[in-house]
Parts: sequence; structure tokens; C-alpha cells
Amino acid sequence: MGMDAEIFVRYVGEPPTQEQIDKWNKDFNYRIITRSFDEIYECTISVAKDMGYRYYYRELLKETEGFVILDMDVQTRYFSEGYSRGNILYLCCVAEWIEHTFKDFSFEILYGSPESNFVLFDEEYRRKMKNYFFDTLPLPTMC
Repeated sequence: MGMDAEIFVRYVGEPPTQEQIDKWNKDFNYRIITRSFDEIYECTISVAKDMGYRYYYRELLKETEGFVILDMDVQTRYFSEGYSRGNILYLCCVAEWIEHTFKDFSFEILYGSPESNFVLFDEEYRRKMKNYFFDTLPLPTMC
């Protein structure tokens, strides 16, 4: 059993309508999942509830007052320098879709796992993780 990745979008504004959430889910799953021809599971975007209780020990998610927090159910393993199991290229693609889709909002993308601290999943952090992926991970041994 591994660590699951979690991505949250935190923004100031009104909560989205169910119609807007349905539109985001359809757009995301078509652009990212369907077109990838990969066995990535469908992502479900929803408004996160009780974040202060559920993630009380994570500094970046302590402050929820005045924010809307969307849970991007990315359905993949966590990736970091100490835990390089997840699909970091897919996770970066999710973040780039968020940046494109939410360009009219003031938002933050938060990334982590239930067993790790959350970080701002900004362009600088994503570049660091992709460089780690490309530069330091060994190729699997072929038989």
C-alpha cells in the first residue's frame, strides 16, 4: 500500500455551483484523462468539507476561513524526492490545467498526501520535482 497524492485548490470567492463543478469535471476528464490514452482513473473535483478538522496538522490547510477549497481527486500515488512512486508528470499536468482554468481567480494549488506535509504546488516546485524525476531516478533494470 502506498501514499496517495492529494491536490487542493484554495481560492477566495463564492463556492462553485454544482453546474460549474460538473463542467470542470467534464473538461478535466476529457482533456487530461481521455486524451492521455493512459490508464489514469477519472478525477472528481468537489468542494472539500471540514478541512480544518481533517487536515488540522498541515500548516497550509489550517486557514480555511474565507476560502473555498476544492478537492482534486487525482487517483495516483504521491511523488517527492523521498518517495518517487507517483506520476509527477500527470500531477504537474493537473496543476497546469488548474492554472489555465482558474486564471480569473486568486488561488493556490496545494499538494501533498495524508502522510506528508502540504506544499504550494507552484511552477518552481513542479520544476524541481520534474528535474528530480528526469535527473536522478535510475532506469529500471531490464532482463
